[in-house]
Formats: sequence, structure tokens, C-alpha cells
Amino acid sequence: MKVLVTGGAGYLGLNVVHYLDPVSQPGNPNPTEVIVLDTQSAPEGYLNNFGVTFHDQIMVRFVEGDVCDFAEVRRLAEQVDVIFHLAFVVGGPACKSNPDKATRLALVGTENVVRAAQGKMIVFSSSDAVYGNEANGLCNEDTPCHPASLYGQLKLQCEEIVKASPEYCILRLPSNFGVSAAMRWDNLVHYLFKQLSERGNVSISDPQITRTLIDVRDAARAFNFVLDNQEKTSGKTFHVASGAWTKREIAETIVRIIGGTIVYDQTFIDPDARNFTLDCSAIKQIGWYPKFSLEDGIRCLQANLTSTRDK
Repeated sequence: MKVLVTGGAGYLGLNVVHYLDPVSQPGNPNPTEVIVLDTQSAPEGYLNNFGVTFHDQIMVRFVEGDVCDFAEVRRLAEQVDVIFHLAFVVGGPACKSNPDKATRLALVGTENVVRAAQGKMIVFSSSDAVYGNEANGLCNEDTPCHPASLYGQLKLQCEEIVKASPEYCILRLPSNFGVSAAMRWDNLVHYLFKQLSERGNVSISDPQITRTLIDVRDAARAFNFVLDNQEKTSGKTFHVASGAWTKREIAETIVRIIGGTIVYDQTFIDPDARNFTLDCSAIKQIGWYPKFSLEDGIRCLQANLTSTRDK
């Protein structure tokens, strides 16, 4: 099996590559081959540190390039069987601060992937941001979408572009948390974790709001699951999540693990006030289940922080 991962040198992408091994036995005569297309190269030392888990089953090649370059995307797409499309300006604030770049990367990049795929399976990384701030309670994949941010709007537009392909699967992911070789600190769990680590307390507003989240390892496992179950997942959209917690529960879990106190600040208005739970029963019915908890991810963050300080 040969897979192209656009945006594969980013926070989620590197974990997806790390989990792209459908066969656990060493010496697999048909190893997975992965081509990563990204505007940045792999973080320094990435293959040296993590590549040992790939050598017998997986071969990885990083290509510095732009998904908006159709000739490059087509050249690489011709070499693979499946495309994982992750290239995106991720997050509401990032899209808002650079809307032209975000729009071009999303729309031109996705159109290029669909054109270059020529009917090959495309697995697109979407977001629960497509539902916006109006959604409440339990959302399934048919819940109406009313994106409140440019990020959510672009994800929804790209979903429609991807659906033009005869073979596709859309994974709607909530906010990620956990360790990656290309860390992000602007998502909810990481922001609170860093806040507490740096000053000994964490400040939250609207503690009753529920946020659905996913450990980045569970997200990566979901892409690998689709790769192994193309017949069951083709032409479908799935929610994938590790669980749902209130902001109070998230803060309390972080405090319980690393110490500190919680400060409740109701003067702060959260611009990303999503307050719903994703119904993941559709993908669970065909065999995917989360493996990691919020506590698992926070303990990994703690271990990573300790390791970084010790170097």
C-alpha cells in the first residue's frame, strides 16, 4: 500500500504517519510506503528518534512542496494508492489572522487533490467546527452545519469538494490534544496545560461548557482504520473522538495530575464556545473505538515537558 499525506509534517500529520502501519509483524513483505507533502520538512531528528518503529514495516519520504502546486500533487498522487489530505491552516484564530492564505490553501489545495487523485481514495481531515456555536446536545453526522468561523466555513466547503471524488471518506475531528514532534499550543487542552505549568494556576470561563476532544493518537488511528476498511468507509462522513468533558473537568484533570489551582474568570468571552457532544456511533459500529483518555494525553504532555526540561 502506498499513501500520500498532505500536510504530513504538522502536528496531526506526523502522528498519522507514525500510525500508518497496518501490519504489526516485522519483516512484512509488502511494507507501507508513505510520501509526505508539506511546505516544511520533518522536524530535526524526527526520523532518527521515531523511525526505528518504521523500518521493518513502513518507508517514509518527505517532500517539501505546496499542495497548491497541481503539477507536484499530480506527480506524487500518481505514485500512491490512497491520499490522506491534511494540509490546512488549522484553527479559527490562525485562519482569521491570515484569511487569504487559509482560503487559498484550503480551496485550491483540495481541488488539486481531487483532480490529481483520479478516483483514488481520499481521506479528508475535517472538523467539528463545521457545526458552529449554534449546535447543542448530541450531534450526529446529519446535524445541520452552521459554521461560525472562517475555519469552519472552509472545512465545510472542502468537504463538498472532496465529495466530488468517487472514493472518499471524511473524518470530522474535534480539538486534538497530546504529544507530537510538531507541537501546537493554541488548542484548548494545551493552552490550559501550558498556563498551569507556567504560573501555577489555570483560568477558565464557562466551566459548564462541554467540549468533545480527541487524543492525537486516536485521530491518527482513525486514518489507519479507514485505510484498512475502505469498502466500509468509502463515501461516508464519520465523527471520531476520544470523549467529551466540561471545561471544569478538563481543568480539574490537569490540576490533579500536575498540581496547581483553578481560577474562574467569567469576564472572558470564549470565541470558540462550542458546547456539544459528537455522536461517534457510526464509526464504532464498523469497529473503531478510542483507545486514549484525557488523562492519558495530559500525562504524555507532562512527560514530554519533563523530558524537554531535562535536556
